[in-house]
Amino acid sequence: ISARGGILKVRLAGERVLREICLYLEGPGAGACFPWAQPILEPVLPELLDLEGEKEAIRLDRLPPSSALRLGLLLRSPSGEKADALRRMKSAKNLENRVRTLAAGAWNPPPGDDAALGLALGRTGEAAFRDLLLLWRALQAAPEDRLAALERELEFRLRTGFCFSAGDLEVTGSDLLALGYSGVSLGNALRSLLEEVQAGALPNEKAALLEAAEKKKNAGGGTPGAPRLT
Repeated sequence: ISARGGILKVRLAGERVLREICLYLEGPGAGACFPWAQPILEPVLPELLDLEGEKEAIRLDRLPPSSALRLGLLLRSPSGEKADALRRMKSAKNLENRVRTLAAGAWNPPPGDDAALGLALGRTGEAAFRDLLLLWRALQAAPEDRLAALERELEFRLRTGFCFSAGDLEVTGSDLLALGYSGVSLGNALRSLLEEVQAGALPNEKAALLEAAEKKKNAGGGTPGAPRLT
């Protein structure tokens, strides 16, 4: 145990430190306490150094008391790279992966249109996308009417049978084999068809999907194109 600059430092195992941080973030008043807690946390989470304590306090209190959600807020970064901090503290892999997804999503703006929403939903899954809506609201990353519209579109996509994987498509690998696809080109074609369906560019109907795959194959591309979320 040592003290420097008025801050008590205790050498503890990374798992213990992370457990205590999670308990703090899940507790009452986590946001209100953050300006006081930030300098204590910085030796083990230097990723918090650039955050404005008062602003983050307000944002934390806009979120439900979930350590994963609140870590995603505090560790937001372009590719979620600040979630590497959890690996240093021997985090469970599922928590690290969840926080990384949320940290990247929170850094980036909400999807700008329904096509981008579909691609984001396909990439993150339903639970993570709902968490991202909470984070975007906490950050006030877009006007509330835009976030409400995204939420309505999410519910519509789920209600009408959203395709989360190639297994949800109305075509199969066997269908594409019959068109002359094979190997890597077959897998690429299925992924591209999935993205087009997720973006709303194609209906998930067998005839339409086969027609799109046939046209692309005849054009020599082998993989139908789809807009990508940036």
